[in-house]
Parts: sequence; C-alpha cells; structure tokens
Amino acid sequence: MADYSFRWTCSYGDEVNYQVYGDGQPYEATVRWEASDYFRSIWNGDEASWQAQCVAAIGLIRGRTCEPMSQDVVDAFNAWRAHEHARGIAELKANPGKYGVIDENDDLHKPPPVVRGAYWGDGKWIITSP
Repeated sequence: MADYSFRWTCSYGDEVNYQVYGDGQPYEATVRWEASDYFRSIWNGDEASWQAQCVAAIGLIRGRTCEPMSQDVVDAFNAWRAHEHARGIAELKANPGKYGVIDENDDLHKPPPVVRGAYWGDGKWIITSP
C-alpha cells in the first residue's frame, strides 16, 4: 500500500476539507459530517436536491473531481482519523491539569465514524466503498 498522508485544511457548512498526499498530485477531499438545520435554511435548492446532495453525502469522502477515490486512500484516511483520535485522547489524558479529567463514558472517547468513498455522477452519490 502506498504511503498516504492527510492534512485538515478547513471546515465550513457541515463539511471538512483535507489535503490528500501520496495519491499522485496532492488534491483536496471533502467529508460531510452532518446536514444541519441552519444550512438547510440557506440551501438554494428544493428538498429533493437537499436530500440528494447533502443528506445522502453524510459520512462520504470524495475528491473534487467526479472520479472515485481508490479504496486504499479511503482505508488510509479512516486509519489516519482513528490514529489522530487516539493521539488526541492520549494527549488529553496525559494532561489532566490542563484539560481536566474526562469520564471514560464521555462521548469524546467514541472513535471517529468510518467514511465511505463516493463521487457524484448521474445526479446522485455513487458509493465506491463497502
């Protein structure tokens, strides 16, 4: 498997963008984590387009083109997110004086959700990951 790496670039509109390295030329990938009421209220399309383009995209990672990302990149992204989450939790636990003591049942301990690869085609999200 290739050596992929990722870097957060920005977050807005219920989506997060990441720079992807190691899959040819660096490119940006986007993950939609939610479809909030606020962004629904400012959506210019109708309900059907909101559902198809935004709600259906929750939990999907896609590049900026209409071509699928490889499953290797999607798997590497999920592994990277899990590693970053574990690293962050370890940092919090190692510094209770700075961050306080976080209860083991706190939702903060939940691992990040696994995303699936997708691309937009024929007016819908085409899922490329299992």
